[in-house]
Amino acid sequence: KTAIINAAQKFAAKGLIDKAISEWEKLLTERKDGNITNTIGDLYLKKGSEQQAKESFTKAAEIFRKDGFYPKAIAIYKKVLNIAPNDVDALIALAKLNADRGLIGDAIENYYRAAEIYHRDGSAEKATMVVEKMLQLAPADIGTRSKIAYLYFRIGLRERAANEYASIASTYLEKNDFEKAKEF
Repeated sequence: KTAIINAAQKFAAKGLIDKAISEWEKLLTERKDGNITNTIGDLYLKKGSEQQAKESFTKAAEIFRKDGFYPKAIAIYKKVLNIAPNDVDALIALAKLNADRGLIGDAIENYYRAAEIYHRDGSAEKATMVVEKMLQLAPADIGTRSKIAYLYFRIGLRERAANEYASIASTYLEKNDFEKAKEF
């Protein structure tokens, strides 16, 4: 193992990226390793092969997630999104990880971006499913509910949007904030 790692590092230092990747991949035949898969992704990125880098990073993130290393998985999904900002699968996986760690605001932002992309791509059904996940995460947060109402409106679910806006207005009425209630 040490000899393979040394050879891979030497090849990388010399700029022989394909040979370095080949050496690192030898280590993956024994077992899946998130760190090695991440290193391979970095090498593909250095080489300019963004699609292969994205695939390696996605595999690494999944390995880290399955092994319970959530912060590492989150960091790797962010690398995927640096390469492909509109990767809905990465956004949703990142949202789930953030939600599991209690980072609700980050999770909602990831879901929101995913819903926007689904909407833009004409998949209202998938956008609606993502919006529902947002609502489950923060049913009482008015900022989130306002975003959800707006998304409902944008994807053509006007009745749901109106109901959500009315619900927000009702919440403000209960707080005797008539100006905000009127706004919604």
